[in-house]
Amino acid sequence: MQGFTAYLVGFAIVAGFAVALGFIFGIFNQIVAQLNTDPNNPMISQEFVDAINLAQSLGGTGLTLAIAALIVGLAMLLIAVIRSYSGV
Repeated sequence: MQGFTAYLVGFAIVAGFAVALGFIFGIFNQIVAQLNTDPNNPMISQEFVDAINLAQSLGGTGLTLAIAALIVGLAMLLIAVIRSYSGV
């Protein structure tokens, strides 16, 4: 059971990290959008905008991976509960 708990903790860490990256890069993208529309500030280089867009797309992938990790973790928990009640 200790190995199973380690798997769940690992999934939680990966899922939390992926969701956090998605939120962080989403916030950075909003900052870039505000700076690009403000006439008092110079335009941001296209390379930086491309890097932010890439990070945002990876954040969406991270959110998908977080949901998948949550589903796998719940399935593993269900299997462990079934095994504990069946005596296997």
